[in-house]
Amino acid sequence: MRGMRFLSGLIMAWLTLRFIFGWLPMIRSLFDGPSYQWGTSWFGWNFAGNGTEGDFLLLPFMVLIGFIALWTGRRRIDAIFVPLLLLLGIVYLVDGLYLLFADNGDYWFHGDTLGIHVNLAYAVPISAALMLVASLIWIRNREPALTVSMKPLNWILIGGALSLLPLQYWLLSSGSGQDSYDSIGVMLTIGQWVAFSFGMKQVGARSDHVLEA
Repeated sequence: MRGMRFLSGLIMAWLTLRFIFGWLPMIRSLFDGPSYQWGTSWFGWNFAGNGTEGDFLLLPFMVLIGFIALWTGRRRIDAIFVPLLLLLGIVYLVDGLYLLFADNGDYWFHGDTLGIHVNLAYAVPISAALMLVASLIWIRNREPALTVSMKPLNWILIGGALSLLPLQYWLLSSGSGQDSYDSIGVMLTIGQWVAFSFGMKQVGARSDHVLEA
């Protein structure tokens, strides 16, 4: 059904976007070093670091969860993906509501390199609630999964994303933090994560069984 295909694409796009916020600071911490400062909060606990110092281990943990979610979702390994999707939806919703009410709606995303400063106090809980509803509808109406092996296009996307790492290292380690080198490095890193996500997709399975982008 087209409706389920739309919901599946929405879910995977949301997961891809959410976990960029783990991938991007992890790559920058590794390649920029101590000059790069990052920070986030979960349920009122603040996590931050300079490069690989401080609470850096939170970032690869987030990335690992992101890879598991995207891989099991793209490949329709429902035994893992369905409970993980529900858990993530609940966690993001509760955390978003906490930020909205406990922090009095003062929750900002600061992307200094690209000059982005956005208050996410309302966007986070609303988007989490919508995605949780979409997930419940998809889970209830999904059809049995199809098994489709990895195709050359999958490996091209994944290999292409990995091949960017040396260029990212040169750009991010050469930049001063907010110059053109860093801006290009950040955009490449975001595109890289999207390429990873698409690289996991089941190619050639044109049905509602497969979570699409």
